Amino acid sequence: MDALQSCLTPLKDLPGSFDCMVKVGRDSRCYQVRTADRISIGSVFEFGTPKYAALLPEGTRHPGSRAVIMLDIFKVATTCGYSVPFYEFKAHRTQLLEWAAKKESADRDSELTVGFSSATSPRVQSGLKRWWEERNTTSLDGLQGLASAHVSNEIFRSRPIGKKSSLEATTVHSKIISIFDIRIFLSFCVGILVACLYQRLTIAATHLIPME
Repeated sequence: MDALQSCLTPLKDLPGSFDCMVKVGRDSRCYQVRTADRISIGSVFEFGTPKYAALLPEGTRHPGSRAVIMLDIFKVATTCGYSVPFYEFKAHRTQLLEWAAKKESADRDSELTVGFSSATSPRVQSGLKRWWEERNTTSLDGLQGLASAHVSNEIFRSRPIGKKSSLEATTVHSKIISIFDIRIFLSFCVGILVACLYQRLTIAATHLIPME
C-alpha cells in the first residue's frame, strides 16, 4: 500500500481466482493486517475508469491490476499479537506478474486490431479480461465483484516486471534440476531393464539354436 494522505490509503488489487477484495472494498469493513485493525470505508475504482487512471498513472500500474480500492481509514487499533509467529521477508515474487503480463499481451494484440472492442466483441479466450469475466465478476458468496473492468476498451499498459530475485531464480533452478534428476533415474531404470531382457533373450536363443 502507498499512503496518499494521512487517512486515505489505496490498495492495489492484483488478480486472483476470486474477487473478495473488490467485494470487501465496496462495504464499510474492519480488516486486519498483522496485528493492526484498520476500520475504514472503501471505494472501488476499476481498471478503465478515469479515477483508476488518475490514481495509477502510466508507468506505475503492475501487470494484472484490476482495481484500486481506496480506504478512508478513520480508526486504527493494535492488538497484542502474542501468538503471531515470526516471519522473515526474503524477496518479492514475479510469477503472478509474469502470468498476468502474458494474458494482457493476448488482450492487447486483439484490441489493437481495427474494429475490435472488448465491450461488444467476444473477449479473447486466453486474455485477462476473459479471466476477469469468468472468475472475478462475482465473489464466492454471490456478491458483485468487478462491474466494468472486463468490458473496458482501455488497452493494458503496465510497468516493466523486475528481475527475478536470486531466491526465486534458485527455486526455479532447483525444480529444473529435480526434473532432470528424475529423467536420469528413469533412463537408468530403463537401461537396466533393456540389459536384463537382452541377456535373457541371448540365453534363450543359445538353448534353442542347436550346436553344429
